Amino acid sequence: MMLPLLSHAREMGYRAVCANNLRQMNAGWQGYVQEHKETFPASDALPEWMYGGVSFRGPDRIPSLDTTRPINKYLADVRGNTSQDNINEMAKIFRCPGDTGVWARTGSSSGHQLSVLGQNGGETCYSFYGNSYCANSTLLQSSISESDGITRALRLSDIQVDTSRLLIAGDAAWRYATVDGGVEGRVLEASWHRSHDCGHFLAADGSIHFVDFSKGLGNEFAISPKP
Repeated sequence: MMLPLLSHAREMGYRAVCANNLRQMNAGWQGYVQEHKETFPASDALPEWMYGGVSFRGPDRIPSLDTTRPINKYLADVRGNTSQDNINEMAKIFRCPGDTGVWARTGSSSGHQLSVLGQNGGETCYSFYGNSYCANSTLLQSSISESDGITRALRLSDIQVDTSRLLIAGDAAWRYATVDGGVEGRVLEASWHRSHDCGHFLAADGSIHFVDFSKGLGNEFAISPKP
């Protein structure tokens, strides 16, 4: 009797930490957008992962906020306290405690194989990308959302859906459970929270939600900034 209870309690703890990570991360997103004329950060290489996160220093791979990633300097605590200890502490918000990487889709959230990330497999998204939370690339590259013929980051004025529904970033489950994940999304998954294809996401209005992405977009959330 005790083992299922302990497992459930641990998972609830993981979810609480994960939601709080995204809540803190929102300060970075909001800070960047406000200082750049209400425009989301642009990134040419892997924008869905490189918008923020960490790099690893030394043979012990100590995580530290990567100063080249757009939203990092707008994290409130970092701007007020630039000590190395604080920067290392803030690096933790980019790691979901349930992160087990990305693995071949089996139809079950239990008994999965090793993560497909890394040269030898088995890496988490955090250790591979320096970030557990995958962002909505349609906001970071207009060519993906087909907002216009120019490759640029979107502006808040480009958003035509309810901001409480629009996903900015979240557990990687969303990418592999939705049509927007493409072919990759149909063969891979990242179900980290003991619920198949479920996870948290940070919405454009700063709210945090935990949803079942496998049910499709529905009325709960949106990826495209257009209806």
